[in-house]
Amino acid sequence: MRPRGLDFETQTLPELLKVLRRQIETLDVMVEVYQEGQTLVPVPTPEEVAAIRRGERPLTREAYLIGLYQRAMVAAEDLAADLRTAIEEKTLKKVHKMKLSAIEVNCIEAGAARLRE
Repeated sequence: MRPRGLDFETQTLPELLKVLRRQIETLDVMVEVYQEGQTLVPVPTPEEVAAIRRGERPLTREAYLIGLYQRAMVAAEDLAADLRTAIEEKTLKKVHKMKLSAIEVNCIEAGAARLRE
């Protein structure tokens, strides 16, 4: 069973926030590593990318890898930003007033189900 109540607020939450801060730092480092990797890939010209988009030119490994790195960077940056916002004291104090999307509620449901297994 997961900790609840006062123990969660006074003991678990402060420790969890420390862990989340370290995880955010890790995401920031991941972005730097992805950026470094992306710089190793030859950059297609805007004309080459446009031709790939129009289907006039086959996808190259270089273009594919640049896009892969870019998606990874955006995902890591977005996640780090979301976590930074989520752990702010003002956010945590107002969590009971949040209006969640269906996707967010589905994530809560899926996470809770996974943890109950």
